[in-house]
Amino acid sequence: YLARVESLEGSGEVQMALDDFRDAEHSFRRALKLRKQMFPSDKSAQAIILCQMARMCLMQNNLPEAETSSREARRLGLGTSWKAAILLNNLGVVYYKKGMYETAMTFFNNAMVINDSALTLGSEPINLLNHRRVSEALSLDNLALIYMNNGNLIQAEQMLLKSLSLQEYVFGPKDNSLRITLSSLISDYKRQDKNGQAAELEKKILHLESPKVSGYGPFLMRD
Repeated sequence: YLARVESLEGSGEVQMALDDFRDAEHSFRRALKLRKQMFPSDKSAQAIILCQMARMCLMQNNLPEAETSSREARRLGLGTSWKAAILLNNLGVVYYKKGMYETAMTFFNNAMVINDSALTLGSEPINLLNHRRVSEALSLDNLALIYMNNGNLIQAEQMLLKSLSLQEYVFGPKDNSLRITLSSLISDYKRQDKNGQAAELEKKILHLESPKVSGYGPFLMRD
């Protein structure tokens, strides 16, 4: 049964990546049903499936369903895993899109607290620590957007620089994964009239390599 559940979860992730949301939802719901029937005590595994469903709803801009799935996942409990941080980030995205920016910031900051603690200890395997670094960068990017929208450009710059540093550590300095953060930082620099620094980053973007298959893929808030 475990192999069957994991196969359904994997199918759902692939279908979601291909924007085949109907089949992805079907796979996730079947996986969740089997988890509840065969492994009822493993609440965190059930919560992870709900997180994927919440992310899928966000990709379709279905905020009510995203919030419902996220809150159910949070109720079941994810502990302090990097996926718990992704869940909090996704809830932040929901409230950002509702215009509730202070609430969104609370979720983004809470996600960072989870990752900061684990990264400070550094006791997890390197692959999990790298998941946390990417998750941390995600929350930093999202917070930076709110600060930019509020005109707090220096604070936004600091967050984007930290995000860029984390991503370069994981992916390298030329990976295409850096493009979104670099673009935000360029916009921030131009608004501060730091045109020389913006120009340097524009050159850097031109030399980015093709994206690598990273295994990461949290929903990134972009408006």
